[in-house]
Amino acid sequence: VVPASAAVQGIAAATNGKPCFAHSRPNFILPPLTVLTSPSAGGSVAPSGTTHPSYGTDVIVTMTPNAGFRVRDVLVDGVSVGVPVSYLFPSFATDHTLAASFADTTAPVVQVTSPNGGETFTTGYHRNITWTATDNAAVTRIDVLLSRSGLAGSYDTLATGLTNSGTYAWAVSGPTTSADRVSIPAQHATGNLSPDADHA
Repeated sequence: VVPASAAVQGIAAATNGKPCFAHSRPNFILPPLTVLTSPSAGGSVAPSGTTHPSYGTDVIVTMTPNAGFRVRDVLVDGVSVGVPVSYLFPSFATDHTLAASFADTTAPVVQVTSPNGGETFTTGYHRNITWTATDNAAVTRIDVLLSRSGLAGSYDTLATGLTNSGTYAWAVSGPTTSADRVSIPAQHATGNLSPDADHA
């Protein structure tokens, strides 16, 4: 490996058998090496951004997920290398890029706030079904399900793919029953479903 700043000397044999010398221009400068790292939301990468390692050194890049996240993928020079938490560039001698992405592993938490038991809904009228749903990143999908045969019964879909607005206006439909139960499953961007969709 040639140092970043060097004068290169060459030796050649002359026709009279005596050596002669040829010199390069002094302070021959090699362009700086770069490693460009970029993380996504949910974690960090170190070193971050653009760094300039010395020629021939080992460079280790470390991926650190935030709490509730994991490494989803690591791309080195645009090619996936799996999900390592650290990556070694040995004897660094050329430019590289590294991009890390992180996946949310924590499911949302949901609470149905209305109905909360004992209400009477009249067929043909609109009633608001309300909830709170939280996540360490963001809730991206809400479904509203209804069972007419209690907690263990089969559930029909009243609405699907809602934003986390906290309210769904339900046009109350029959058949009437005293065993209605509402369930609100929630998901975030990674697809994790709230483990126990709240019921009321």
